Amino acid sequence: MKRVRKRLLALLIGFVVSFLIAEGSLRLLLFCDVPLLHGLSLRLRQAKFYADAYHESEYWKLQYLWTAPEQRLPFPHASRFTGWTGWRIDPETLVTDEEPGIGARRPVLLYGDSFAECVTAPAQAFQGLLETTGAGRTHALVNFGTAGFGTDQALLMLENTIERFAARRPLVIFSIFLDEDPERALLDFRGGAKPTFELRDGRLVRHPLEELDTQRWLDAHPPGSASYLWRLLDTRAHVLPARLRARIAGLPGDDYVIALNRAFLARAHELLAARGIEHCVLGFHGLEMLEQPDRTRWREDFVRGACSELGMPFLSSRPYLMAAVDGDATRLRESLFVGSGPLAGHYNVRGNRAALEAILQAIGGDYTHADTSGVKQALLAVGLDPRGLHALELRSLDKPARLSFHGDEPTRCLREAGETGSHETHLLGLHPGFELPTQLEWKLESDATFHAQLRALRSAEADSVAEAVRLRLLVDGVTQRSFELSPGATPQTLELALHAPCTFALEVELVEGYARSCWVRLDQPVLH
Repeated sequence: MKRVRKRLLALLIGFVVSFLIAEGSLRLLLFCDVPLLHGLSLRLRQAKFYADAYHESEYWKLQYLWTAPEQRLPFPHASRFTGWTGWRIDPETLVTDEEPGIGARRPVLLYGDSFAECVTAPAQAFQGLLETTGAGRTHALVNFGTAGFGTDQALLMLENTIERFAARRPLVIFSIFLDEDPERALLDFRGGAKPTFELRDGRLVRHPLEELDTQRWLDAHPPGSASYLWRLLDTRAHVLPARLRARIAGLPGDDYVIALNRAFLARAHELLAARGIEHCVLGFHGLEMLEQPDRTRWREDFVRGACSELGMPFLSSRPYLMAAVDGDATRLRESLFVGSGPLAGHYNVRGNRAALEAILQAIGGDYTHADTSGVKQALLAVGLDPRGLHALELRSLDKPARLSFHGDEPTRCLREAGETGSHETHLLGLHPGFELPTQLEWKLESDATFHAQLRALRSAEADSVAEAVRLRLLVDGVTQRSFELSPGATPQTLELALHAPCTFALEVELVEGYARSCWVRLDQPVLH
């Protein structure tokens, strides 16, 4: 037994020493520049391996630390009131760009995060879109939405701006991005340092921001974990269940998040009710909440329930967004959201216009039910229906042409690449938009020949959906040739003589798969 104990002790000591050596080596790779191991360091420096973006400031500190300064997306202005403000809001006065243009109209004050601020140009954000409606004659929207805000910062923005509007009978819309905003109140850093609140004996206690400079704040509050190695192993191999992992890390649970956000709503309600200011809460929905309503509905339910208890009207963006796609959740991504880049997952201009209907309903003072009857007409009125047929005059194959397409922009349906140093086209790509045909046509005044090599090309290499597209060649609207193309098939040669005067068109339609999954690619196309 003594020999066994010695061996067990030796194994334990060996394990501890090995773990410490591995921990030290990992920290060296994470926080020191070792030229020979630079590639390995880059692969390991991913904040999601070591922290939870929803609940831990550690995630955002590591992300900031491991992002090259020129690639960071810093918030434009540091502010002692809220941590930061957007580019349209002065960090000292908190005056927005819209305020000088209010005139005698009733102010509609919108508070929230980037879903309130909008990632589109101001003319396509809520304040600009409202101007295109009848309500714009009597109401002016002042947008205090700021990217990255949680409910805590939206409350601070409200508290520090409401007094200058109180005598003007404003309408206050306190928005919450239900997918993430409630948890953001747990963080003291999210791309920038911010004031924080804690709930102590049922009361909100505010901790002001003591340092505005991001780097100096991080120097005083650096990232720190007891073991980065354990976190790496746990997140990559899922060693522990999520709830147990959160408990060990000391992360607040959903009950605390709900109680904290209810306290924010109660404070906003008390502030506004005491001044006799009309107000409501607007819940914005992201893709996750729209596509997986059964799993995420509790988020809307707790906000709606808190508003009901407090006597605050609540409006949900969900019915308006769903009405914009006729209730078809599979169309949400393509229709209402930015699809790629750092702004992916936010509403595009169509999403903004659909959600504006909720704001217009608040302006009308009707909080009893969601009236979605005007959504589709509103999108059509501003030319934003993604399934509507659009036409664009352009040049293709160095000739005047007309593109007929469905979607929000022609580049989703047509791509043309030219030879380096010349005007000749070496690649022409066409694909359907929203499962509807795309057509490119030319009016020919002299005889010509069209020649190209045809093939189908997947939009994404990992796409496993069975795909096929059909290319039709039409002369004066009559099909002359038709090709059914699938990715990976042998390219086909196309040659067609055209007798003028005539209208020649290429039309591509979906046969199998889904929109944008498969292109028709025409190599070395010639029309002469």
